[in-house]
Amino acid sequence: MATEPEFPTDPLTPGDLAWFEASVAELDRTRFRAGREVVEFEAPPGTPIVFLDIDDVLCLSRVVGVQDAAAAMYGNHPLPVDVFELLFHAPAVAALRCLHEQLQGKVRYVVTSAWRLRFSRAEFAHIMNCGGLDIVAAALDVRDRWCTPSMPAAARLDEITAWLLAHGAGESFVVLDDVHSGGSLAGAGGVLEGRVVLCDEGVGLVPEHLEPLLRALM
Repeated sequence: MATEPEFPTDPLTPGDLAWFEASVAELDRTRFRAGREVVEFEAPPGTPIVFLDIDDVLCLSRVVGVQDAAAAMYGNHPLPVDVFELLFHAPAVAALRCLHEQLQGKVRYVVTSAWRLRFSRAEFAHIMNCGGLDIVAAALDVRDRWCTPSMPAAARLDEITAWLLAHGAGESFVVLDDVHSGGSLAGAGGVLEGRVVLCDEGVGLVPEHLEPLLRALM
């Protein structure tokens, strides 16, 4: 007769619990990436680019923020629908949609936000879709071009410049950021002259930003 296996009865140590939680989180990510990869569409040559920040541009983090978005995406938040309804500031979403329509959808997005360090391209696109920004999800640049490189101790200006050197082909572009994280962009000359639009912290993207955005892109 087979002997029943014996299971340990000692309580889990903090280390055991941390290992278990990390393993579950990684399993969630693996399942997500396997089941929800986003189809990538190559934009025609010359398609204008919006270098897009998220915090204090689209997400004001007044009620929910990036941590809540991650929890909701992986099913670890009790109210995921509420998270995605509150994640992005409605006036900012409306303003970005207006910009998108003015450009007749002929635009692609490259993410500069620190969110790119936390999520894969598929995960980021899923959050955009759930948060009412499907226009961004559908027009994310492809593969290694969907976000700027992470350069430790570098300013955002340096990361955008590195992306342009690696992938730019002379197309029109604009940098949409906020006054805090985009501080290095304020007054930047050279190729960025007239191509930086900064949002106020706690306010985000507003209709008044549309004119300079369109001027840079058109």
